[in-house]
Amino acid sequence: MDVDVELIDSFCERHNLVWCIDTTSIEPIIVGTKYSRLYVFDEAAGKLALEFVPDELEESWGTITRKLLAANFDSVRDSACVSYFAFDADNPEQAALALSIAGVRSVRDSAMKRSKMTQVITLARQRKTRSTRLRQLAVMRALQKAGVYIDKVDFEDPAGYLGSGPDKVYQVSL
Repeated sequence: MDVDVELIDSFCERHNLVWCIDTTSIEPIIVGTKYSRLYVFDEAAGKLALEFVPDELEESWGTITRKLLAANFDSVRDSACVSYFAFDADNPEQAALALSIAGVRSVRDSAMKRSKMTQVITLARQRKTRSTRLRQLAVMRALQKAGVYIDKVDFEDPAGYLGSGPDKVYQVSL
């Protein structure tokens, strides 16, 4: 199980919650009410973040911000449109406040649902990795067919790979 999935799953287990998958980034999130959600902010430090739209909440922006800062939340980004505050997933007071502001409620049979989501996100990430690798190979084959000799291949590097043709050196970004 990936670290981010493990972190959100253990948080949900402690609070009897269910998480779902953000389909654009294939990341685990806990969806709240009124455009709010919890997501993994820092895997290494075990921090989650609360994202909310201040105008959609019943309490005023100033009141919510004061409560969060008084509870030692870290302000990641705070604006009129969307606010982000990070907190320690193992701190029960911070967790209770984040769940309250996000409007997240406990769910019956959450263990079974979380288990299913773990299987789904694992398969989705495998498909995405396989799809990315196939796309990279297709680009390499097309370049080789065009007469470009591939000198260096580094798929993790944002620069992609270097290739040279009859009269040029190519740098292709994937």
